[in-house]
Amino acid sequence: SSHEEMLDVMKIGSNNRAVAATRMNGNSSRSHSVFILSIFQKDIKTDSTSTGKLYFCDLAGSEKVGKTDVKGQQLEEAKMINKSLTALGMVIKALTDKKITHVPYRDSKLTRLLQESLGGNSQTTLIITGTMNGYNAPETLSTFRFGNRAKSIQNKAKANVERSAKELLVDLEKAEDKIKKQNKLIAALQKKLEEIDPDAARDINLIALENLKEDAKEEEPEVKQIEETKDKGVEMADTETTETNPEKEELL
Repeated sequence: SSHEEMLDVMKIGSNNRAVAATRMNGNSSRSHSVFILSIFQKDIKTDSTSTGKLYFCDLAGSEKVGKTDVKGQQLEEAKMINKSLTALGMVIKALTDKKITHVPYRDSKLTRLLQESLGGNSQTTLIITGTMNGYNAPETLSTFRFGNRAKSIQNKAKANVERSAKELLVDLEKAEDKIKKQNKLIAALQKKLEEIDPDAARDINLIALENLKEDAKEEEPEVKQIEETKDKGVEMADTETTETNPEKEELL
């Protein structure tokens, strides 16, 4: 997909969005708008993959029915807008108040969609707008307070990277080379220590042997589990070959 296709989808969503005139706004949005872009990236050299999502969210403003003077369908839309914004405010309050342990993401579809953006694994930018019209001063003040509370949320963004087997094998080889170099250095130091103080070298070797025995005991269950899985894999491979061989004979 290209950026032209992305813009086309955004235009379709914008055209489907309901808009109506009220006493507070001549071009009032009657619903929220959320656009989610999923991104997938693969490294050709290492086969590692990275994934991410980009959220574009345009929130409809809260409305006071006494000021907008809406009726019928527009009144129901205003109720749903205010309800979802209240749920969003409750989520922000829960994330910024250390005494609150439960975050009510499930109270609204809006908060469920924005769960990663609010206190999750993401970097979030919030843009709020106000008006210079004194008639709407209480709503503008409420919007600024909302932005100030949301600014207190601390997200911890981490890269969603899945490392490939090829990349892990390269790291394993590097670690093994490093261990070999360290073992050579340890052997050289032990040789020098034996020349200087044979008794101290003997004590160190005994301590090292005891540590190796303890490590071997701890690793025994893991080694047995690995061997069992290998044996199972071999058995499965044998059964597959025995099942397919008769068919090959018949074909021949």
